[in-house]
Amino acid sequence: MHEVTVTQDILEKALDAAKVNNAKAITKIRIKVGDFTGFDPGCISFYFELMAKDTIAEGAVLEFEKIPLSLNCSACDLTFTPEDFPLSFACPACGNTRNRLVSGKELSVEDMEIDV
Repeated sequence: MHEVTVTQDILEKALDAAKVNNAKAITKIRIKVGDFTGFDPGCISFYFELMAKDTIAEGAVLEFEKIPLSLNCSACDLTFTPEDFPLSFACPACGNTRNRLVSGKELSVEDMEIDV
């Protein structure tokens, strides 16, 4: 259910940016979402459709770019994507489980298309 709050933030940011640019309509919003966020793009799209009703964002297409989880091993410095995510974060080269997150936690509105 945390997608509701995230979706509300996405819509508010889009509407604020559209207002600054004197937009008549928002037609597309591009969003990066990391695998490790737990956010479901399908849920975000569903809530967005409901929340955008009767705004200039109504009918806007949400385009998602999924960012894979990537870790860096603190023992051997290998950067890798866990094969058994979310079950295991062990380094495939040395088995170390103390790894640093490199990517996969992103959630950002990258850009949007508007009609002026």
